[in-house]
Amino acid sequence: MTACGDDSVTTSVGTATETSTTTVGLTTTTGETTSTTTGTDTDPSGSNSDSDSDSDSETGSTTMVDPPMGECGDGEVNQDDEECDDGADNGDDAACTSTCKAATCGDGLVQAGVEECDDANDDDSDACLSCVAAVCGDGYVYEGVEGCDDGNDDDADGCSNACIPATCGDGELQGAEECDDANDVDTDECTNMCMNAKCGDLVVQEGVEECDDGNDVDTDECTAACVAAVCGDMIVYEGVEDCDDGNDVDTDECTNACAAAACGDGIVQEGVEECDDGNNEDNDGCSAECTQELRPNLLRCGSSSRDVMTMAVGLNLTLQVGCSPNNTHQAMLVTRSGHNSVDANTLKTYLQDGGIVLTEYSNSDDIFTKAFSAVAEGPSQGSCRDVAPTVFQYSVDDPFWSDNTWTAIAPGDTGCGRGIQNFPGITPLAGWTNVNVSIGYRDLGSGRLWLTDYDWQDNENYPFAYTASLMNYMITHK
Repeated sequence: MTACGDDSVTTSVGTATETSTTTVGLTTTTGETTSTTTGTDTDPSGSNSDSDSDSDSETGSTTMVDPPMGECGDGEVNQDDEECDDGADNGDDAACTSTCKAATCGDGLVQAGVEECDDANDDDSDACLSCVAAVCGDGYVYEGVEGCDDGNDDDADGCSNACIPATCGDGELQGAEECDDANDVDTDECTNMCMNAKCGDLVVQEGVEECDDGNDVDTDECTAACVAAVCGDMIVYEGVEDCDDGNDVDTDECTNACAAAACGDGIVQEGVEECDDGNNEDNDGCSAECTQELRPNLLRCGSSSRDVMTMAVGLNLTLQVGCSPNNTHQAMLVTRSGHNSVDANTLKTYLQDGGIVLTEYSNSDDIFTKAFSAVAEGPSQGSCRDVAPTVFQYSVDDPFWSDNTWTAIAPGDTGCGRGIQNFPGITPLAGWTNVNVSIGYRDLGSGRLWLTDYDWQDNENYPFAYTASLMNYMITHK
């Protein structure tokens, strides 16, 4: 036992020590017992020993201090405000925090191995949602980073797998898109609205549509088939066309200009009008009702042994002599001596304006050349008996033969002339043989050139009544 005054000082911290020591320089270590040693140990008898074998002295110092009981970190949940206490394992990334609170999502501390993040809020649109790092596909739109997030891996439902909203032009067919060709060409097969190009969408598809007015009205300038309205498409363009029969027949009830046929339009409507001189005036050869009326004069160009009025019986015409026809002349008869006096331009104008011209022996080639193009007559044919050479009949269905009786003339009784079979564009009517044509016609404008290449002006006392009736018809018809 030590006693006061024995020069020994005993200091107790925690558990009592067995020996008295002099304390110099305190170091504290948490533990059950705190011991401080310095200098030389003193045995119970008070004597000092310098022997190494008996010495318990240590160089330096160590202090062991136990945590205060009842505080966070002592390993015991012993306070009302402690939810847990794992002692030395407490930590801000542990299940029990350094403040002895149970780690929870939303406490602002990231629990290792459990949480990926913890931003201490319940905002599901930031980088951390329910303590899980925001990623594309989690079903929450990361504001400022994602444009959408539908929580699936369907790349064609309006939100791509990169969380980018589907847009027309991104090359992906999504949502209500019918197509997506990833370009900004509005006139190809996929429009800039990502809809399949079609007639009626107001976009003219290049190479496919001529127009597109966005409606199904078939009678405006763009048909319901997206084709520009034109005369001949069988659709009446309202306000522009009177009719549209889809053909190129100019003499039916709808002209080639898609105008309703009318007297005065300059087109003879077949089966309805006898003539149409483009006006509504009488006494000019065609009446205001488009009925044929005779011009007052008959013009003879060249000399004639026969009185040409014998071929105009009942027509009430006045005979004039000359070779410059005009719109007062019902017809001009050109004899073999007059053809050189005919001016080509005057002849063409007269024919185009509705005039009628008859040729005679061996001058048909010259008159045809002046009216149309250069031709050459064939070899001489016939017996020079002034009579129309109707030995062989051509074009039996022509109106000429519907209106006139065919009479076959014996080859030895025919007039003489030169063949016209090589004249281009003519309608042959009769001839000496099946290869030599004597009578035919060709139209120019609203007029007609009758090719009568035989010696009708000779007055040689051969039967002429049949020939006169045919020529009377020619003087009044075209």
